[in-house]
Amino acid sequence: MFSNEQLQGLIEGKIVWNKFPFNTNNEREIEAYIQRLFHRINRIPNIVCEAEWSHFGSGYASFVEFFCYRKEDVIVVEEKYGHREIKKDGIIIDICRLAPVAIMGEDDRYKTIRIETNEVVGGA
Repeated sequence: MFSNEQLQGLIEGKIVWNKFPFNTNNEREIEAYIQRLFHRINRIPNIVCEAEWSHFGSGYASFVEFFCYRKEDVIVVEEKYGHREIKKDGIIIDICRLAPVAIMGEDDRYKTIRIETNEVVGGA
């Protein structure tokens, strides 16, 4: 459980935990720790984990978002006009950069891919 002081620190965007790697107060060390976690998840057979390192595309965020799904949970929704829409059912794991905290929940993601080039042209 967090103390009131730690909660105030989190609100202010400060690193608040006293165990490794957070006790180093080194953002690179914490980022390396989260990257190792990401690679560990990706080594699980039949699991794909995609990371959004700068969530919402806006520079520094206090968490990294992982979207993890099983390969068999990817389905083709539709193919037409040279595009393929796919749906992935999985889970989101938000890993905090300020303390050893994670938030987890279900999600689904859609991607539209240009079949000829395999380029992603849309998503939700």
